Amino acid sequence: MFKKNILGITLNICLVICLLLYFSSFIFAAEEKYVLKLAHYSMVGGQEDRTCHKFKEIAEETSNGKLEVNIYPGGQLGDETEIAQGVLMGTVPMAMVCPMDYREVVDGFGIDNLPFLFDSVNKSINIFNFSEIGKRLEERLIQKGVRILGWNTYGARHLIFSDKDVETYNDLQGLKLRSPESDMFIKMFESMGVRPTPITWGEAYLSLQTGVADGMDTPIVDIKIMHFYEVAKYCLLTNHMLGNMILTINEKTFQKLPSKLQEIVLYAGKEAINYINQEGKKEISETKKWLEEEGGVKFTELKAEELEKFKKALMPVQKSWAEEHNCVDLLNDIIEIQK
Repeated sequence: MFKKNILGITLNICLVICLLLYFSSFIFAAEEKYVLKLAHYSMVGGQEDRTCHKFKEIAEETSNGKLEVNIYPGGQLGDETEIAQGVLMGTVPMAMVCPMDYREVVDGFGIDNLPFLFDSVNKSINIFNFSEIGKRLEERLIQKGVRILGWNTYGARHLIFSDKDVETYNDLQGLKLRSPESDMFIKMFESMGVRPTPITWGEAYLSLQTGVADGMDTPIVDIKIMHFYEVAKYCLLTNHMLGNMILTINEKTFQKLPSKLQEIVLYAGKEAINYINQEGKKEISETKKWLEEEGGVKFTELKAEELEKFKKALMPVQKSWAEEHNCVDLLNDIIEIQK
C-alpha cells in the first residue's frame, strides 16, 4: 500500500511538472520578441530616417510589441555600400538603401537613376510600387537574398555649387562635381562636360567645404538636411534625374519570422513608404522656400534652350547604360508605360 501511495504521488508530481512545462512554453511563446536592426546612412530627421521611424511605429504597435525595431542612423553600421552589402549578406537585417547599390547584383537595379527617364515623381512612385516592373525587380532581388518593402521617390536632383553661380550648360564645363561611386553617375557627369570626383555621401559636405569638389547633385530636401546650404549657396534647377531609396529586409531574416509577423512587416513597410512619398511632395516646396529665405541659397531656373542642351548630352546615357547592364527591355517598358 505504501509503495502504491509513493508511486501515485510520484506520478502526480510528474504530471504537475509536465503541465507546468507545457503551459510555460505558451507563456514563453507569447512573450517572445523579435528584434530587427534597421539601418540607414542619412542624417537624423531626413526622409530615410522618418521612413524608418514610421516603420518602427507601425510594426511595434501592430505586433503588440512582439516586433522591436532598433534604428541605426547616420551610417552607424557602415557607409551606403557597406549597409547594402550587409543586407545582402545578412549582417544588417534591414536598411534603407539606394537601388544603385545592387546594380552589380541584379540586372536593372540603378535604372531608376537614369537621366530624364521619368515624366514626374508620381509616375516613378507608381511604376516601382504598383506595377509589374516593380514586382519584376523585387522578385529578382529576392532570389539574391533581399526583399524590397517599398520604394521612396524623394524628388528630382539638381546641381549645387560652392562658389560659382552656374546658370548655363557652358558655365558648367570643366568643373569638379562630387559623384557617387557609380558608373552611371560618372558617365552622366562626363557627358555634361564636368570632372566627376567619386566621394561617399558622408564626405560630400567636407568636399564642398574644402574645395575638393566645386559642386554636386542632390535633391532639394537634402540641401537642408545635410546642411549643404552652409557651403553651397547656388543651385541650378536641372531636374536631371529622380532619386529613390528602397526599404529592404534580408530574406532569411524575413523567413525566420512567424507568418503573422511577416504580414506585419510587409504591411508596415507599405504604410511607411506611402507615408513618406506623400510627405515628400509637400516637403520639397517648403524646403525650397526655407533655403531661399533662411539658408541664403540662390535658385536658378534653366531656360528652355539650356534644358535642351542638358537633355541632348544626357539622353544617350540611358541606352548605353541599359545595354551594359542587360536591361534594355526594362528601359523600354518604363518608357512605354509612361506614354
